[in-house]
Amino acid sequence: MLTTEITATMTSVELVDVINSDRAPDAARLLHKNFLAKIERHPGIDSAKYLAQYRDDSGRMLKCYKLPKRECELLVMSESLAVQTKVYDRMVELSAAAAPRELTRMELLELAMQTERERLALAEKIAADAPKVQFAEIIRAMDGVCRIGDFCKTMKAGRNKLFARMKADKILMENRMPYQKYIDKGYFSVIEQKPYKDSKGVSHPAFTTMVTGAGQLFLTRKYHDLTGAA
Repeated sequence: MLTTEITATMTSVELVDVINSDRAPDAARLLHKNFLAKIERHPGIDSAKYLAQYRDDSGRMLKCYKLPKRECELLVMSESLAVQTKVYDRMVELSAAAAPRELTRMELLELAMQTERERLALAEKIAADAPKVQFAEIIRAMDGVCRIGDFCKTMKAGRNKLFARMKADKILMENRMPYQKYIDKGYFSVIEQKPYKDSKGVSHPAFTTMVTGAGQLFLTRKYHDLTGAA
């Protein structure tokens, strides 16, 4: 049989009510906003973990914190023994109510319905993403590489515009060689060609930048406005 367990907590609103319940009628009331500030300043409390909301009397959703036993007791240590006792007793009561128990038939039904809703939502997402996933897998499966110029033709992208964008985005250098970090990512490879000689007979090294399958996917996604690819 499935069981459920809920961590016992008190909200910052409830704690303020407990603290104010012990104050004399003519004493200043603790404001919730000031208590929130105390929680956020407390060195022993990671307040972000317990952020929540509550609905006030006018129906507005406002900020509060839902705090477990340790944090509640830390926050009332400077209050009277009566307040500390009330908080302690309340947490004991809540902890008992949160003890593991068997789920009712209605809760089991609701759990099954929620699971089915999540399954259907996931199935719809997978179906919607299928064309994109298929395209990505085809690109990744490419064993070979191609020249950037050939990639432009395949994707029907403007060669000069693509080169200009890649240079502006610091993917390619002015000599059309890729920056090292994009080679390290596996997007490009550089092939050394036969050296060429200039008009003075001086030999110079020659290199050609090739785009890998992963690189084609990266460029298609990044520059879809040029290629027209989805």
